[in-house]
Amino acid sequence: ITIADYTFIVNRTKTVAMAADTDAGRNPEAIFFVKQGDYGSSYTAEVTFGGTTYTTKVTTPNGGSASHRLDIATDVIVKAMVDGAAPGSGAGKDLTVTETNGGINGISGVTLSQSGSVLWVKSDD
Repeated sequence: ITIADYTFIVNRTKTVAMAADTDAGRNPEAIFFVKQGDYGSSYTAEVTFGGTTYTTKVTTPNGGSASHRLDIATDVIVKAMVDGAAPGSGAGKDLTVTETNGGINGISGVTLSQSGSVLWVKSDD
């Protein structure tokens, strides 16, 4: 059958049916994306898991020092969320990280993965 610029191939002798086996479903997951970093801003990741809310908040410095420009890189902000702390030196050393209930990196049964400025939170259950 052709409709406009599309051709569909059909089998009129086969009855469509759903497979008998089903999947139990996908584990809960979340994706956080830090689009842009700025001076004197806060970035918060909040995950509720097992009835408990875990929060990690990363606050960037005010930009009063030239070295602060390294701290507003989006991948540096996400890395601080994953680690639950600012690094001792280099990019991100002037970030402030605050956590509640151990932060998102302290959730038992959850895996955190970082790819640049994207944080993937995936339940292991």
